[in-house]
Amino acid sequence: MRDQFLDLQLRGQTTRLGEQAARTRSLDHAELALAEPGDSGIAAELGRFWSAWGDLTNSPESPAARQAVIESGITLADRIRDLDTQLAAVSAEAAA
Repeated sequence: MRDQFLDLQLRGQTTRLGEQAARTRSLDHAELALAEPGDSGIAAELGRFWSAWGDLTNSPESPAARQAVIESGITLADRIRDLDTQLAAVSAEAAA
């Protein structure tokens, strides 16, 4: 004969384990989406964006410097958009 108290404790802990495993998966996916620290994360893209602006400040008449700012801005915007999509998917997965 089994102890009802122990059965309830086991069920409760099993439920908590499942919740924690789901939370861990969601956080792992969010961490992968952020890609920080790394060369493809938002921080790296922001660094390249501000660097391009710095180069433009030093050579305001340079068409190459202007183009670099434009391209860097587009790349940064694309990275932010991708991150938003990935984090929305993580959020939807966590809510399910």
